[in-house]
Amino acid sequence: MKRQHKLFGNIEFIGELYTCFLVRGDTAKSIFEHLLHPECFLDDTVEAAIKFIEKIGPTIEEKLGSSSGGGEAARRKITKEDYDGILGKFEDILADSEESKEGVRIVGKRIQKLILNMLENQQLGWAKLKTKNKDIQTKREVE
Repeated sequence: MKRQHKLFGNIEFIGELYTCFLVRGDTAKSIFEHLLHPECFLDDTVEAAIKFIEKIGPTIEEKLGSSSGGGEAARRKITKEDYDGILGKFEDILADSEESKEGVRIVGKRIQKLILNMLENQQLGWAKLKTKNKDIQTKREVE
């Protein structure tokens, strides 16, 4: 439990640094490669990767939408291919979990549901995360 708490705290911190443009894209890519490496992933590392993509996903898509490309800066950014590859790894984890072959490490149902929710949220343009950041409303304001 202590390891998981430290892992999620560090991921949250690095994600915040990325959104403030203090961490380069190649660092974020290496974090995803480490967390989603098929040889050593566990439920908590996959969940940490989900939290990380939810934290930096809107920023990545914003950068991709306004990217002008070019030279050294392009190599340090997360490209469209990198971003699609990261999302593809999550889809691969889901596919492997559904097949559930003998001897293959699969993630639990809870993690599968988190991945599905994250992918759906990404398809909606991270709308769920944007509504989280709104001020708390009263019952009358909602109606």
